[in-house]
Amino acid sequence: MATSLAQRRTRIGGLRLIILRRGIVRPGPRAGRRAGAHLARLTHLARLTSLHEARGSGRIRPAMCNLPPSTGASSGVVQMSLDLALKFVHVLSAVVAVGANVTYVVWLRLAGRDRERVLFAISGIRFLDRRLANPLYVVVLVTGVAMVLDGQYSFETGWIAAAIALYLLTAAVGIVLFAPAIRRQVVEAERDTATAAYATAASRSVTLALSTTAIVFLIVFLMVTKPF
Repeated sequence: MATSLAQRRTRIGGLRLIILRRGIVRPGPRAGRRAGAHLARLTHLARLTSLHEARGSGRIRPAMCNLPPSTGASSGVVQMSLDLALKFVHVLSAVVAVGANVTYVVWLRLAGRDRERVLFAISGIRFLDRRLANPLYVVVLVTGVAMVLDGQYSFETGWIAAAIALYLLTAAVGIVLFAPAIRRQVVEAERDTATAAYATAASRSVTLALSTTAIVFLIVFLMVTKPF
């Protein structure tokens, strides 16, 4: 064999093998089927031989053979786990909050004009809004900003900027328009649900609830499709 190939022929376990200086084992022309069965064990042996020769020639220091395993892979796994945790909390909070919003119209529709049902439905809407939907929307905002600051996204991305603008619009509609409309509906329901004033207040509440839900659906669409 030519010396330029830096190869050495040997026979181990009845197999005629060629061991390269790089520590790679390949069967010789007469190795037969047994080469495949012993290839993993012999490759390991060849790598140990190559390492021993490198130490003897001074190309590597003995201390390098005892280096601890790199922590790069483990840190990468931890970082990926944190990223996935943020995404999970972000998506879960959005799903639950939007689901709560969708029920508002259903509650108001089912209540009809019955005074007791209307008051109960509005009480349930307020409870869901204050204890569930609004806190989760805050979580959505916090986790979304955290993912951007973590480097997963950028505030300059079009769909993120649009989603933030729509988020602020939804908050403004909820605080400035929807909350007063619900309070007005309660006042009119306590008086009489058969009056035109109550019908107007109820219609306004339903319209604002549908509008808010439509904006939230648009935000979810941007989050999923990332169109621009």
